[in-house]
Amino acid sequence: MSRIWARTGKPDQNGKRQWISVSNNTAILTWLQQAVLLQLGESPFWVDWGLPVIGALTQGIYPDLYIQKTKERFQPYFLNININRTVPDTPEDQINYKIIAIPYPGQAKAGAEYSQAPKAG
Repeated sequence: MSRIWARTGKPDQNGKRQWISVSNNTAILTWLQQAVLLQLGESPFWVDWGLPVIGALTQGIYPDLYIQKTKERFQPYFLNININRTVPDTPEDQINYKIIAIPYPGQAKAGAEYSQAPKAG
């Protein structure tokens, strides 16, 4: 994979987020990030990708099965990848997952930290 397009996390002065080109190992991490933020059925092309965010919020069930599917899809791109749910302090806390991805030897190291609460609707 050489390049993908992603939107910036923070809006500009006009309140719009910009599209940027991402390449190399950072592209794989960005692709993983977008797959985790995608709602189940949101993409017309990849209907089985994403997390059932609305169901997780309304029913209070963690989407661990879908996280496991995402991990299995991205396993070939990394030497090791772990996606683990963090234990919330209170039941009202956000659903958070910690992602640790180790690239294959010879790949440039790329790191990314991203946190966003799932939003319904």
